[in-house]
Parts: sequence; structure tokens; C-alpha cells
Amino acid sequence: MKETILSIAKWHEETFTEATYDGQRAKFWEELQEFDTAKSYRDMVEELADMFIVACGIIRFDTVEAMAQIACVRERGNAKMILWADFETIVDVKMEKNRKRVWNKTGNGTYHHENGIED
Repeated sequence: MKETILSIAKWHEETFTEATYDGQRAKFWEELQEFDTAKSYRDMVEELADMFIVACGIIRFDTVEAMAQIACVRERGNAKMILWADFETIVDVKMEKNRKRVWNKTGNGTYHHENGIED
């Protein structure tokens, strides 16, 4: 995996300068719900990667919470029998896209990307 927890955390801090702890926790739970309702294996891996990326960003606010969320990612991935090689590949692919996207803050403090570079 090219990306690391620290490389993602650094990107998060540089990209989401106005992010808050509460907003990022809300985003994590949003991604968790998308993972829980994903129908295909590919969608599950992508949503799991999203959960991991958000958890890495939370490190700047609360390291213990972030590690708990990363543990949640691992637990859910294991429960759905996600291959970790697939997960690592998707994290790298998603971060490559995320680094090119334009992000907008929403009313609840989460961020969503503009259309143009899709998943």
C-alpha cells in the first residue's frame, strides 16, 4: 500500500482545514452505513476504504478514537471476508482520486466531493 495512516492524515489536514472532530465522526458513521448497506463485494471494499480514510483524518483530533475506528474497519472487513490486498489497492486508488477532487463542506460539518472525478 502506497498510502499510510500518516500520509492520509497529512492530506486530510491540508485539504479539510475547517474540519471538526464532530464533523469527521459524522462522516465516519455515514461511510459505515454505506458499508453496511453495500450489495457487491467491490462496493463493500470501496466503502471500507472510505471508512479507513476518514478514520486516518480523525487522528488529528483524537488518536484513540481514530485507532478504535481503524479497528472497526478491520473487524468489519474480516467479518465480510474482504481480502486485504483488495482493500489496500482500493485505498491507494481512492486517495489518488481524492487528491484531485474539489471538496465542499456540508451543513453537518462533513465534506463531499464535487462531481467530476467519480468513484
